[in-house]
Amino acid sequence: MDLQKGIPRPEVPKEEIVEAYTKCCLCGSDLTYSYSTDYMNFKVTEQATCPSCGVKNRTHDYVIN
Repeated sequence: MDLQKGIPRPEVPKEEIVEAYTKCCLCGSDLTYSYSTDYMNFKVTEQATCPSCGVKNRTHDYVIN
């Protein structure tokens, strides 16, 4: 093992990664994304919500440069 490359990780198919990001983990419906911009703190907040079951799956903040 090459220590500069880090710990080896199993290969995950790209389709599984995309599905995990775009589908609800509870019911499998497509997620709806909403965004709010906070210009005072230079960030954008992304929130994923499932329209079928109402679960709010994830919230992620992005910094505006």
